[in-house]
Amino acid sequence: MYVGVVVSLSGLALWVGTRHFYLAVPVTFLLLNFFYILREERMLREAFGGQYLTYCREVRRWL
Repeated sequence: MYVGVVVSLSGLALWVGTRHFYLAVPVTFLLLNFFYILREERMLREAFGGQYLTYCREVRRWL
């Protein structure tokens, strides 16, 4: 889902072509990566423990 948000926003920035949209892409990526995803990962660690840690070793965060 997060990859789709960043790709869609990138496409919108290219289509609209204003600097505000171009700036929104890296800002959105940073917010997702350092706030939302870290919070979700913490909740998943608490919920699933070792199973989730094993999953994290095998699968990268972004594609």
